[in-house]
Amino acid sequence: MRQHRDARDIARPLINLLVIARQVRGISGAIFARALGITQPMLCDWETHKHTPQLAALAKWGAELDYDLAFVPRAQADTAAAALAECLLQIEAHDTDYPARYNLVIEAMHLARQAGLDAGFGIDPSADPEMDGFRVVAYIELPHGAQVSWHMPEHGTAWDGHSTDQKYERCRAYARAVTR
Repeated sequence: MRQHRDARDIARPLINLLVIARQVRGISGAIFARALGITQPMLCDWETHKHTPQLAALAKWGAELDYDLAFVPRAQADTAAAALAECLLQIEAHDTDYPARYNLVIEAMHLARQAGLDAGFGIDPSADPEMDGFRVVAYIELPHGAQVSWHMPEHGTAWDGHSTDQKYERCRAYARAVTR
């Protein structure tokens, strides 16, 4: 738990700087939230330290205010960016080979985060009824506001009610079973 507190402690002065920079420029919270692609309540939560944004979101926030915030070692980001570029081309090449495409999308999301880009999952509530089972959408925010996304299969089994402790006991049991 201490590690999370440290991340928040590190982010707090940076967030304070970005809040002041936004205010000095006279940019309203609503307009700025739209520029970041987030909701105004989310921006408010970040600015009041109720929630801490991910590093990629902080970098995007800084970039919107003309600050260059480097959180990822340049060599790692460059390597990941090159691997992401190749992976994105492979996704296109396997666009209708769905099992391969799904695995490549997961890999691309991992590479995007390593490159300092924002990536995550969302739910498409307006998905065509024919897309039943594919409401999950994987998103990657490429530089300069270029978003890419793919519908992904939903997990077919409902949550079984396990607790966090049970989850990690199951993980440990699995690890023991396969490493014997």
